[in-house]
Amino acid sequence: MFNPSLPADGTKATAAEMRAQLTGLKALIDAIPGITAAVVDSVTTVGPGQPATVTVSVIGTVLHLSLALPEGLPGPPGPPGLPGPPFANAVIDSITTLAPGQAGTVAVSFDGTNVHFSFALPQGVQGEQGIPGIPGAPGEVTTTAMTGAIASAIAGTSNNTNSVPTMDTPFTNDPPTLADMELMRAKRYLIGTHSIELQRTGSRATTMALSERFGLGYAAHVRYAEHIRAVGAADVLAVARKYLEPSRLVKVVVGP
Repeated sequence: MFNPSLPADGTKATAAEMRAQLTGLKALIDAIPGITAAVVDSVTTVGPGQPATVTVSVIGTVLHLSLALPEGLPGPPGPPGLPGPPFANAVIDSITTLAPGQAGTVAVSFDGTNVHFSFALPQGVQGEQGIPGIPGAPGEVTTTAMTGAIASAIAGTSNNTNSVPTMDTPFTNDPPTLADMELMRAKRYLIGTHSIELQRTGSRATTMALSERFGLGYAAHVRYAEHIRAVGAADVLAVARKYLEPSRLVKVVVGP
């Protein structure tokens, strides 16, 4: 079991003591649940020139993201357009209902003859509860109708309606081999520890600054889990063959 008070100050650390500490720490990390879903909670527009920010938090096994993105600077006015031909009709192609508080929009296009409009209008704020109505006569539901309603509801659901990527890629072998299982555990460890490291605002800011400094882009950490999931057994074997060359083996013996 990991003991944060060991080794004590001013004492020599033994190999057995350090091995026990590292083993206990690994057990704590392995017990951390993996991320099973990612949700974008909000996207906020900030003024031109302000830095973009990403706030990440983990609630249970769900990764929550809040984005703040700067709008672009207004461009110079364009030259006046040529007068268009007269039109014969105005056509409303669609009317879309938006959530309360959202800004309404109108899209306009001209096909040479007709002017086309597409409206997006916000719905009103929820009103107060009305006076309860007079109770109606008792109704009846047949067994056939109830069975059909339940079957329809089940058919309209799925295990992953948001199409959120899962923690692991499917096994290529059925049943999975020991190598498949080891690779899966390694991926879970890397993705889990990376998410834990980014829980603090300071850690996220440092990661974004370093990623931008080395040319990866400030949002590179958002795709970290995706890149880890894409690594297969063949990739690991290729890297091992490249760097774990027996002719360059260095032996280190730790003794008293």
